[in-house]
Amino acid sequence: LVRCSVSGGIQGNYPDHSGGAALIAEGSRLTAFQGTFVGEDGGYHDSYAGDGGSGAVLSASELFAVDCGFTGGDGGSSEEDYDFFCDCYFCGSAGSGGDGVRADGGSVWLLGGSTVPGFGGIVFDEGGGCAPGANGQALRLLGGAQLHEFPGATPRSLRVTSPLREGGAGQLVVLGAPGEAVLLVATFAPGYFLEPAYEAPLLTPPPFLFLGYAGNVAPNGALLLPLVLPDLPDGLDGLQLFLQAHVSQVGAEQLTNATHLQLLDGAL
Repeated sequence: LVRCSVSGGIQGNYPDHSGGAALIAEGSRLTAFQGTFVGEDGGYHDSYAGDGGSGAVLSASELFAVDCGFTGGDGGSSEEDYDFFCDCYFCGSAGSGGDGVRADGGSVWLLGGSTVPGFGGIVFDEGGGCAPGANGQALRLLGGAQLHEFPGATPRSLRVTSPLREGGAGQLVVLGAPGEAVLLVATFAPGYFLEPAYEAPLLTPPPFLFLGYAGNVAPNGALLLPLVLPDLPDGLDGLQLFLQAHVSQVGAEQLTNATHLQLLDGAL
């Protein structure tokens, strides 16, 4: 997931109206780069308001997130209500705030970014004696879930013009620290191999279509490479490639995000 913006929707039926999570994973391995994941707010109800959705809900999964924001939705509000049977007022139940990330088992790897909990909903009452909903947690780790962080690390990034048609011009951009050497990797199919020393998973595993030196990051922090697509072989309407860059300087190596390059016949 590269530079995605995802919001949860409303889940459940009246009178639940709970907010949905932006990202849900079960038994999966995920990578996210410079994305935002926002849980939906819980809905209002005079007796039982909905809970806020979490930015991410993970079950027995591995998430590697680089420079991402995970935000829980706020709990829904309720109010003090009158009961005709007892001729009395009672407090409605406000919804709880969603978690930034909720993980049950598995592991969470965070490089930069933020995890923000949602606030609990409030109960509208005249006396002020009704309790609000519980706030969410920035990170809720359950079932032995493990958290791994990279304090002080700075993400490196890769962008490419896509789709690119025959004869068309595009650009590949690597953002990093000035002077870093850049190796470019291209494959026909993505994969996943987590290498913590590189501060990112290898998403373009062998066999490589291309592996070579692309240049050094300029003093402005960017390496810009022009791309011109030659004609594709006859009978081939398109071709998809998966790209990732390896950046290095003395004593340090790091992988960028992976990205997808779609090559198309000029007639399309």
